[in-house]
Amino acid sequence: PAYIYYALIAGVIGGLIAQIGGAFFGRFGITPRIDQVLDAGLKGLDDRYAIFHYQLGCDHALITPAGLFAVIPRLEDGRVLFEGDGWVQETARGGLLRGKTRRQRLRGVNREAERAARSLSRAVEKQIDEPAHLEIRPLMVFLREDVYVEAGESPHLALHIKKLKPALRQMKKGNTLSPEAIRSLAGALKT
Repeated sequence: PAYIYYALIAGVIGGLIAQIGGAFFGRFGITPRIDQVLDAGLKGLDDRYAIFHYQLGCDHALITPAGLFAVIPRLEDGRVLFEGDGWVQETARGGLLRGKTRRQRLRGVNREAERAARSLSRAVEKQIDEPAHLEIRPLMVFLREDVYVEAGESPHLALHIKKLKPALRQMKKGNTLSPEAIRSLAGALKT
């Protein structure tokens, strides 16, 4: 009984270390890493496009001629669709329930997207002199090979990684950064 406080303190410290380690494992412990998959999906775009990982307030910030995007990578599989006011995932069941689909609501996806866009906006305001003209939007990118995305009436752009590059090229031009401003931003972030 005399050492219960030490055990309690050790448990709290161990829990904090496990949380921090889990976050780093989720970011860097999988192969290929999410940033590598996004880079591969954007390979071949010219210098008007740039992606910054873990540096601009959100995990992945994409600068395009159509504007700035806070990229939210998603790892769902099966069929993902926007219904009513939220996202739903449908996956096939195995075993005795083979042939049946399981429907699961994906909670907090839109809030996560909006939070990432706000964080990117705040970070860009700190880095760039005149960011008022920039259009910053969330962009959900589904990374799994076996996912089928139906964005429907989604308030945010959502698509599969294979459709990302063609979609970016087809978007109409908006308020964004010039290639020179992108280079200066990259230089500022490296220091």
